[in-house]
Formats: sequence, C-alpha cells, structure tokens
Amino acid sequence: MPEIWECVSKCPSGALTCAYTHGIDVRFEEDACRSAAYDGEKQVGVCLYREGPDGWSIVSTRVDPAYGGQGIAKRLVFSVTEAAERRKQAVVPVCSYAVKLLRPADQ
Repeated sequence: MPEIWECVSKCPSGALTCAYTHGIDVRFEEDACRSAAYDGEKQVGVCLYREGPDGWSIVSTRVDPAYGGQGIAKRLVFSVTEAAERRKQAVVPVCSYAVKLLRPADQ
C-alpha cells in the first residue's frame, strides 16, 4: 500500500496523515499522563504530558525510528490535545515537536 501513503502524505493540511493508521493503535493513557502508540503489543511511540496550573504541558514526543515518517508523532500529540480539550484543559507545547505542530508559524 505504499501508493496510498504517497497520496495521503500529499494532503496539504496534513489531516489525512492522522486518519491513515499504518496499523498502529494510538491509546490515550490518562493514568500514565501520556498517549502511546502500539504495533500489536510493542510500544513504538509516546507523547508525555504534565498536569499543571496552566494546563497540560506536552514535555516529550518520541517515536521508534523504524516507524518514522508515518504520522505517528502527530497522532500522539493530537491524542493528548483532544483529551485535554474534552477535560477543558489548556495545552502548553514544551517539547520541540509539539511546539512546531501546535504553535502558529509567526510565533
């Protein structure tokens, strides 16, 4: 299915990269303050956040290099931001990836 991924990756907004899963399951794990990506039972990525007075600070986003380029990091960050929104929490991007993804280019 590489040809499908080529089309998906050309989406101007990047939204389709979150919809195309590559068979990777992203789970929000509130008790661990993270979202994690799994290939079967193997954890292949994680986005960690800390709860604080200003909201949830995304402090780290990592994906196994063997799984890079599939939009997993973006899905992990969006999993945390969606959970924060449901709980009416602000999101503070701290790690470089979350800053790049969530802050407007002019900031």
